[in-house]
Amino acid sequence: MSGSSPIGISHTTVSLIGMVCAILGALIVTFDYTQIEQLGGFDHSKTTGDAMQDALHDRLVIEFFIGVAILAAGIAMCMPRALDVMRQRLLQK
Repeated sequence: MSGSSPIGISHTTVSLIGMVCAILGALIVTFDYTQIEQLGGFDHSKTTGDAMQDALHDRLVIEFFIGVAILAAGIAMCMPRALDVMRQRLLQK
């Protein structure tokens, strides 16, 4: 059962899905961070009085943290394959 998870999905498949998730998460984080910065940064003051801008800022912050979570999940999904490859290289020496 080397190279597969308990549910029968190989480490390569999980790693590929993880890479796609990591790329998607990185894109979300990159684009949302720049939009948040344009709206005034993370220390956005609520004194502007513009409710629409405040709502947009709050949505962008939520989207940003969802992107961070997707990025972290993608990296975590790549780890079993990376560890398996490292273990095989160490055993060959």
